[in-house]
Amino acid sequence: MQKKSLLNGVLVKLAARFQLAGKSLADKQLCEQEHAFHSLADNSPDVIVRYDRECRRIYINPAWEKANGMVAARVLGKTPIEMPSRIGAMSLDLQNKLLQTVETGSGFEFELTWIDQSGCNVWYSLKAVPEFDDTGAVLSVLTFARDITERKHTEDELRRISHIVEQTPASVVVTDTTGIIQYVNSKFMSVTGYTRDEIYGQNPRILKSGDLSLENYKHMWETITSGNEWRGEFHNKTKDGEYYWESALISPIRDSKGTITHFVAIKEDITQRKRAEEEFKRSEVRRHELEQQLFQSKKLESLGTLASGIAHDFNNILAVIMGQASLLEQRRSDSAKFYRSLEGLQQSAERGASLVKQLLMIARKTEFVLQEVYIDDIAKEVIQL
Repeated sequence: MQKKSLLNGVLVKLAARFQLAGKSLADKQLCEQEHAFHSLADNSPDVIVRYDRECRRIYINPAWEKANGMVAARVLGKTPIEMPSRIGAMSLDLQNKLLQTVETGSGFEFELTWIDQSGCNVWYSLKAVPEFDDTGAVLSVLTFARDITERKHTEDELRRISHIVEQTPASVVVTDTTGIIQYVNSKFMSVTGYTRDEIYGQNPRILKSGDLSLENYKHMWETITSGNEWRGEFHNKTKDGEYYWESALISPIRDSKGTITHFVAIKEDITQRKRAEEEFKRSEVRRHELEQQLFQSKKLESLGTLASGIAHDFNNILAVIMGQASLLEQRRSDSAKFYRSLEGLQQSAERGASLVKQLLMIARKTEFVLQEVYIDDIAKEVIQL
């Protein structure tokens, strides 16, 4: 019995020693983990804060001090409500979420904003993670907040650009590098009649009317895949089968490494302009026809005046011919006078032929040939009458 009691005493002592050794080992591991945490947290660019079950701050890293412009000693041991940081009115919301995490063991995420020391608006994305003890109860809550101000500015810029693209009077189409449509704006849908659900995943060839040659499309594709802009016109067809004209500018979109990732097409509906151009061409043809008609009308009017003069000239020529013919009849016995009359008859005939030739030149629209005319010769002919 005495031996048994002695053995039990030894076992109790050994168990106590193992327990102390185990506790020392656990404490050592815990210390090493805490040291590793501080090494990471103290050098992290993210804002890191640890809260106990009562939402008191029990750890604050240097990034928090830099972001808030105050030393950690001022707020350690204080809750967000007792000692607000730059988040101001959002402190109450943060503390309520921390208490909810302590009660439920579930973390949370949310965004918060404040005015920094330079007076600029900054945004942070905060994530809270519960830490548990050996019993599974929430021991503390660790929060990580990352500066997302640049991302917010980018998102705002994208929203503004998106609004501009949606409101622009030009059609905008974005495709991937294989030509598959990934985005169209409202104007595109208005012009073509296709909805986004109908057109996404399609190739722009769905709009082809068949009027443009394959060589044109090949040249366009070679231009944009080589990294250059392409400008040209398309004769396309709407969903309802109506034809329309577009003036297009297609450009490659590159990523930060310079690799082409997409193509964007900005297209203006020029159907009305094309119709106006065709109407102008038709009106020019009609104007030319009217000018020709007017010219012919004036020419006919001039010919009427000319015909009157010609009739007078022909009457004179005929009078000469008839007179010379009468004289020939009378002068058959006098050969000298006969031949003079015959010569006068020949000259009058030549003058008549010349007049007819001039009329034919006018009628056939041939060029006039100017010749010298001797007034003396004409006067002699008249005197001989």
